[in-house]
Amino acid sequence: MCTKKNGKELMRIFTKYYSGCCVDESDSEILETLSMTEYLEYYVDGGELCARAGPIGRLFKKPRVPRTSRA
Repeated sequence: MCTKKNGKELMRIFTKYYSGCCVDESDSEILETLSMTEYLEYYVDGGELCARAGPIGRLFKKPRVPRTSRA
């Protein structure tokens, strides 16, 4: 089980990489978790390591990025 904070971070990373983009080292721990569950998968594009929605992740529509509150 994960905490609410961990769940938000998992969703943020899943949303960020859903359509595919180059891997940011700071996201590597959560990316590993999501790739083990096949929500995300790794691929190489132009010699760079990238991630995108995997077999299970593609079953979901691309999540919307939550709006941030403005002060």
